Amino acid sequence: MKKNKKMSTSTTALIAIVVAICVVALFFVSSSSVRKTLNQSAVNAMETSLNDKTNTIDEYMSSMERTLKNFTFSGELRALINNPGNKAAFDAAQAYTEKYFNSMDQWQGYLDDWSCLVLTHNNPKTVGLQMRKGEAAVQLQNSIKESKDGIYNIGVTVSPADGSLVNSLYAALYADDGKTPIGFAGAAVPASVLKAKLDNNVIKGFEKAEYSLINLNTGIYIFDSDESLMGQEVTDQVYLDLMTKVQGGSKSGQLEYKDAKGVGQFAVYKSLDNRGWLLVVRDNTDEIYSAATASNATLLVICIIAFIAILIFSWLVIRFKTKPLTVAAKAINNLQQLNLTTDDKMIEYSTRQDEIGLISDSLISLTD
Repeated sequence: MKKNKKMSTSTTALIAIVVAICVVALFFVSSSSVRKTLNQSAVNAMETSLNDKTNTIDEYMSSMERTLKNFTFSGELRALINNPGNKAAFDAAQAYTEKYFNSMDQWQGYLDDWSCLVLTHNNPKTVGLQMRKGEAAVQLQNSIKESKDGIYNIGVTVSPADGSLVNSLYAALYADDGKTPIGFAGAAVPASVLKAKLDNNVIKGFEKAEYSLINLNTGIYIFDSDESLMGQEVTDQVYLDLMTKVQGGSKSGQLEYKDAKGVGQFAVYKSLDNRGWLLVVRDNTDEIYSAATASNATLLVICIIAFIAILIFSWLVIRFKTKPLTVAAKAINNLQQLNLTTDDKMIEYSTRQDEIGLISDSLISLTD
């Protein structure tokens, strides 16, 4: 009786060890594969968001640039620049400026002579304002002259008219020789317009993801999920190092780091070469890898349940298979005690075509 129990227990224990090794191996292999797949999926989602935001920025800025460039084609503007003291020329140019920019939502638009004096503005109260003086004026003039196609997109600046954060850009007007600048048109759109478009670009499952758009030439935040950083100088060492890396030739990539609070971050970045800007999309690693973590937890539960189920099933099978041995052991014990009574179960087992049947048949023959 004790031997049967010991054999049943030891067999079950051996099976448990083998199954445990197999289940653990299966868990680690599957876990590694699932984590790798889900993590790559998360990275792909981040890169998709990065590309979507890049396209949104390019499309929006290109539209602004086309709109301002088209404004400069007006004959009324050239007439005023060539005859700044002519009231009729001013009235015509001012009327055109107001009509052009007031038809667009939240735009401020104006015409300056080359000295940065405002000649026309869709807000008439701003006419006559000296927008920039001295070195600031020279810097703007040089930036406009050096810009591609005479359009200088500065990014986010503080509007001199009302102090608000705006996307500012400038387009040169040239003399008949097509080379000498005689003035420039300027436009400013509240930064909140483009920021709202970028904020609405949310990745499903990565709602905490944030972004930064940085001017590589000035080291200034153009946009950031934290509005207080917009228009401010970049001081985050991780971003300063990344800017250096991008300026050294890296166009796009990924990086993991810990922020100032010690929270793990995963980021993807891309250089907007045609503008000299850098876009970074980031999220904390807990959210990035949450799907893989949840999947592994589910897989672990399944493996544990499977392990327990196999053990229970094995124990039941072994118990069922060793039951005839208990009866045989009892019969042998009876023989030892010179008890020649034949157990009915032995007769039943003697008909089996296996080892149990042979043992039972032999024991019966001893008792006859």
